[in-house]
Amino acid sequence: MSFEQSNVQAMEWQEPALGYLYNGPEMLDGLSRTSRGEPSTFGSTPFNAFLPSIIDQQRTVIEHNDAQFQNVPEGVRPELATEAIDFNYGRVHHRTEKNFESFECREYYSFDRIPEELHETAQRVITGHGSPAENILIADILGMPTVELASTTHAYGRPERMKHLEDQRLAVEEAITFHDGTIIRSQKNHDKATWSRADHFQIKGECFKAGANRDASSLDGLRMTRTRTVGRVGLYRIYERSSFILDISKLPVDFMPQLQAIDITKPEKEEQMLAIPGFYAAIKDALRNDDYAAAIPIATTAWGVRENGQQIYENGRWRVRHLHSVSQSGQDRPLNAQYELLGLSA
Repeated sequence: MSFEQSNVQAMEWQEPALGYLYNGPEMLDGLSRTSRGEPSTFGSTPFNAFLPSIIDQQRTVIEHNDAQFQNVPEGVRPELATEAIDFNYGRVHHRTEKNFESFECREYYSFDRIPEELHETAQRVITGHGSPAENILIADILGMPTVELASTTHAYGRPERMKHLEDQRLAVEEAITFHDGTIIRSQKNHDKATWSRADHFQIKGECFKAGANRDASSLDGLRMTRTRTVGRVGLYRIYERSSFILDISKLPVDFMPQLQAIDITKPEKEEQMLAIPGFYAAIKDALRNDDYAAAIPIATTAWGVRENGQQIYENGRWRVRHLHSVSQSGQDRPLNAQYELLGLSA
C-alpha cells in the first residue's frame, strides 16, 4: 500500500458517531435487563458523587460500609482491623475523586451527545445506580478515559458480602458479553490456580505495631492490592482490583526477618519485598485459599481503561479549567445546565 493510499484511508476513517458500543434503540430492552448493583451491594461509585441531589445517598453508603468494619471477627488482630478501616477510608475517597476527574475530563463534554432514549440510563449511571453494561456504554459515548463498573466492600470476607462480590463478577462478565467484548478470565467454573497466574500485587503501605517507631523493626503487616485483567470491551480494557491487609504473622513461613532487613524509606522497597523467595507465592496462596486471617479482605472494584485515556485526561484537564473559569466569569451558561438536560440538579 502506498503512502497516498494509507493517508486516504486514514482520512476516511472516523470514530462512530456515538462511540463504539451503542447500536441504536433496539439494544435498550436487553440493556435494561442487565444486572444492576445498588450502592449498598456492588453498585459503582457515581460518576459525580458531588451532586447535591445524591450527597445524602453517598453519606448513607459510607455509613453502611463503615459499619461492616465493626465487630471484628475472631482471628483478625484489632490493630490490623484499625488499619483496614483507614485503608478503606482512603480507597473510597480516591475512587470518588478519580471517578469525578474522569467524568469531568471526558472527551465529549456536552450531554447533548447522549441520545434522548438513553437519558434515563445516564441518570442511573451518573448517580451510581447503573449496571456495568450501562456504565461502560455511557462512558464510551462520552469518551471517558476510565470508568468504574462495579465495587463491593466485603470487610473481613463475611459470607453475605462475598456473595455480592460473586454477583459483581458475573455482572461484569455479563457487560462484556452484552457488548460483544472478550472475557480473558471467567469467574464461572474457573480453576483458582490457573486463574491467579497473572495476578499483579502492589504494596500500598506498611502497618506498624501500636506505640512503636514507624520503621522496619516494628513492621506488623502490609496494605496490599491484587489486580487482574478481566477482559476487553470496545476501546476499554477491563480490570479488577482487590484491597486487603496482609497479616505477615499468619503466613506459613516467617518472612519477618527478611522484611525487616529492607530499608522501607527507599522507593525500591516494594520490589525487594516481593522478591523475597517464597513471599509472593505465600500471598497468592493465602488469597487462593480464602485465608481471611492472613489476607484480610476489604473491597473489590472493577473498572475500564480506554486506549487513548491518557491523552483524553491531558486534553480534558485544560478544557475543564477553561470551562469553569468562563462559567464563574458569567460569560457562559452555568455548567449545571448540562445536568438539567438529563433531569438532574447540580
